Amino acid sequence: MASRANASMRIDTAELKNFAKGLRLVDRSLYLKMNKKIRVAAQVVADDAKARASWSTKIPATIRVRGGLARLSVVAGKGVPYAVPYEYGGKKMAKGTFKHPVYAAVGSARYEDKGSWPTERTRPFLVPALAAHRTEVMEAMVIAVNETIDEALAKGHAL
Repeated sequence: MASRANASMRIDTAELKNFAKGLRLVDRSLYLKMNKKIRVAAQVVADDAKARASWSTKIPATIRVRGGLARLSVVAGKGVPYAVPYEYGGKKMAKGTFKHPVYAAVGSARYEDKGSWPTERTRPFLVPALAAHRTEVMEAMVIAVNETIDEALAKGHAL
């Protein structure tokens, strides 16, 4: 979800939370291995989002995958507060835009124009990246879970 500090796009896998908890208790190494596979699958979304945000010198470096099976997120914007409006726009603005203040040296003509809040267009990078790779990530997650179940059963674990 969005906050002032960062922007994120989540694939909510809450229905798998109990499975993840149980697996973690039964075999931690299998749990960690499965989460690693899932994070690798989600990295394609992060990489695409970085490419889509390449117009910024700061945003791409903040884009990363967070979480695992229970809650997988691709987040951006830590330390870069303008990532959120570029992704989502501003409140009470025309869709796809936001306003921002203009900073200038004291005494300059731009500084004296206190009403200078230009409208900027959004440049979404997380939502389009997720939309482009949603099916691919979900399929990779299903494969990772199925492989983990097969491996757990082969080890004799009762799930």
